[in-house]
Amino acid sequence: IPVVKALKRTRYQSPQASLTREARMSNLGGAFQFDKRYAGYFQRQPKHMITAIIDDVCTTCTTAELCARQLKIAGAKNIILLTVAKT
Repeated sequence: IPVVKALKRTRYQSPQASLTREARMSNLGGAFQFDKRYAGYFQRQPKHMITAIIDDVCTTCTTAELCARQLKIAGAKNIILLTVAKT
């Protein structure tokens, strides 16, 4: 299974644990960006290819949602979330 670190963090934000969903979205806004070194990567994939976002803990899925948006802009079609814990 190919592993591609196609997203990069553009800035670090304050801890998310005590924030509401709305505050998390605002706090994480612009924190992730598609790495331009992988431009065209998703366009070359077969249509049935699945792209997985891997996150250690998922509370409101804000991080995963923002990452998925960046991947969709880059051309990823089938995106799933794999997480270890759901709080």
